[in-house]
Parts: sequence; structure tokens; C-alpha cells
Amino acid sequence: GVLTLGILQGLILAVFIGLLALIIGTKNRATSVLGRVPDEKIYRGLENYPEGETYPGLLILRYDGSLFFANAPDFADEVRAGVELSDPTPRVVLIDGESINGIDATAIFTTIELNDELKRADVELRFARVRANVMKIMQRSDLVEIIGSDHFHISIQDGVDAFLSEGQEQKDVEPPEQQEPA
Repeated sequence: GVLTLGILQGLILAVFIGLLALIIGTKNRATSVLGRVPDEKIYRGLENYPEGETYPGLLILRYDGSLFFANAPDFADEVRAGVELSDPTPRVVLIDGESINGIDATAIFTTIELNDELKRADVELRFARVRANVMKIMQRSDLVEIIGSDHFHISIQDGVDAFLSEGQEQKDVEPPEQQEPA
């Protein structure tokens, strides 16, 4: 490139190609459905650990990589696909944020839109194990306030426990069955 185009043009081309390679390399990230290892408080991807335990009404997803303008739509599509493929339809989607190293403004807006879309479908979006640097950005952008600070959990197990306790509370509130008069 430098010999054909000249030094400045060759450097610009090299930077452009490097940025393009970076975006392509970080755009395609894996999303895994997680299940609990029996008798443990450890969660693993079901594709590698198919005997993992899942909870009806709860979808636990791990997105591997930073969230930014190039892959934020893919992240939202993966969440939508997970909800669509779940049976029964989940009441809660819990995102394991440990692998999310960074987040930009586009990803924040995409997550807000995704949260609104899920709310309309009576599905709550929640997060677990969000890294401190990502949490600061989520707080500054009001994402934590929009989703609800009670929907951010220190661990996946805390998120699961919150989900399970809500299910128990709903059972406790349901009115007793009325018997037909004889």
C-alpha cells in the first residue's frame, strides 16, 4: 500500500483496514443460554453442558464481548430469539454481564429499546454480574434507573433467587379456589 499510494495514503489505508478488522472481529460474539450445574451455584452454557438445570419462566443469557454500535443490534436480536424460542415464554430475561467489558451510547439506547419492547410483551430485563466500569456507564446513562436498580444482581444465583421468590409471592397472593355450591 505505501509503495503504490504513498506514505500518508498507505498509513490511512492501514488504519482503516485495522479498524475494519477490529469491528468485524468484535461484532460476531457468542450468546449462550445458561443452566445451573446440579447441586451447585454455578451456571454453564447449555451448548456445552446440556444437563444444566433451567427454570420455567426464566431465561439466563450470557453475551460474550463488549456492547457497542456494531454489535448492539445483534445482542438485541439474540435476546429476542431466546425469548421467542423459550417454552414457556419467559417472564424474566437475566443477562450475565460478566463478559461485557464495555458499553457505548448506541448499546445503551439499544438496551433501552429492548427493555421497552420486552416490557410490552410482559417480560422483564435484568442483569447479573455487571462489571464496575460498565455499571458506572449504565448508571450515568440512567439505564439502571430505567430498568430498575432492583433488577441488577451481584450474581446469577441472586438473580435466580429473586425470580424464584417472586414466583412464591405470586402463589401466596393468589385467591383460594372457590368451591361450587352443592
